[in-house]
Amino acid sequence: MVNSQSILYRNAWRWHFYIGLLCFPVIIFMSISGGLYLFKPQIEAFRESSYNNISVDASRATPNQIIATAQSALPNARFHLYRLPKNDSDAVRISVLSEGVRYFVYVNPYNLSVIDVVRFDQLFTELLKDLHESIFMGSYGSYFVELCASWAIVLLVTGVILWWPRNSSGFAGVLYPRLQLRGRKLWKDLHVVIGIWISIFALFLLVTGLPWTQGWGSAFEKSRKWFEPELQQDWSTSADLEKLRWSSQAVRNAQLSESVYNTAVELQLAYPVTLSVSDTQNNVWKASSLSQNRPKRADAWIDGASGELIILQPFSERKIVDRIVGWGIAAHEGQLFGWFNQLLGVFTTVGLIFMSVSGFVLWWKRKPNHQLGAPKAMGTRITGVMLAVLMICAALLPAVLVTVVMLVVIDLLLKPIKPVRRWLGLS
Repeated sequence: MVNSQSILYRNAWRWHFYIGLLCFPVIIFMSISGGLYLFKPQIEAFRESSYNNISVDASRATPNQIIATAQSALPNARFHLYRLPKNDSDAVRISVLSEGVRYFVYVNPYNLSVIDVVRFDQLFTELLKDLHESIFMGSYGSYFVELCASWAIVLLVTGVILWWPRNSSGFAGVLYPRLQLRGRKLWKDLHVVIGIWISIFALFLLVTGLPWTQGWGSAFEKSRKWFEPELQQDWSTSADLEKLRWSSQAVRNAQLSESVYNTAVELQLAYPVTLSVSDTQNNVWKASSLSQNRPKRADAWIDGASGELIILQPFSERKIVDRIVGWGIAAHEGQLFGWFNQLLGVFTTVGLIFMSVSGFVLWWKRKPNHQLGAPKAMGTRITGVMLAVLMICAALLPAVLVTVVMLVVIDLLLKPIKPVRRWLGLS
């Protein structure tokens, strides 16, 4: 008689097998790109190092002159953002939109020479971000990555079910690997042990990334706006929406007075700080900290005529949902608690890469010739635990629900084709 524990184990194994085989290439791409993106501040600081240490040998140009110089570097350029330099000897970075494309223009604030013009979407960190979010496939890629991330959550849950000790007499092969083993047994021990140690951190990364996705994130934003119609999130759920936001912020003529500039400097917001036109009709400017450590962020609105501070909104005054997401994404990007946060992110992403590779090796070593090698089904019965896992995941992750329905339909279509079912392990 087959007991419920055996059925649970076999069902979990089958789900784990299929999800892992389908998602592991995307998990590797996401882990590599995400692991490198953890060091965005260091990468950007290195890239911009040649724009620093400018000779201070003349009087400094006005903000308006610097903006005009940046706009003249590109055809039909509209002003977007003015980044306050960290030091007086640094070039000023102006963000402009030209022919629908965003550029960074670096201007010497003393002789008004254009040092460099960089296309925003060609920056290494932006390419990493694009790879991480959509594997260079636009909206379709973004939905695919979201689907794989959603299934990866199920992958972790089923992995914990498979790891859960059954008749274990110790911690060997459970909390630490038995390094004396060889071949597939050693690979299995490493896969299991490393998997359980990184599972919590990996789950955290997957969950904190969901608010930024096009499917789950958009639904989350719409549900919030149902209760708060005037809600404006400080993050976007797609590259297209982000570009629309840039376009709405960009202006042809910007009059950045010295008084506005000085007020923004005196606020001493966390670096980097940008100035943008918030309201053209009422001549209101907005100073924003774009620190990746989001709890340090703040926004300030400044009167363009007088330079007086209208309102200051620190992170602590934002809505609780925005603060929770902000804390989560800061930790996700490795910036919440310094270098240790980055180290923890590297540990997790390297662990995910190893899990993907070791899972593939385990499959390859046990796969029969001319078959997929999936674990055999143990009847049609499903345990209450597995049903609960699927129901919770389907309720919280719509992409999982859609694909479960698709898999059921595919299973019904393949049922009469015995060779295909045998190769897939469906019978």
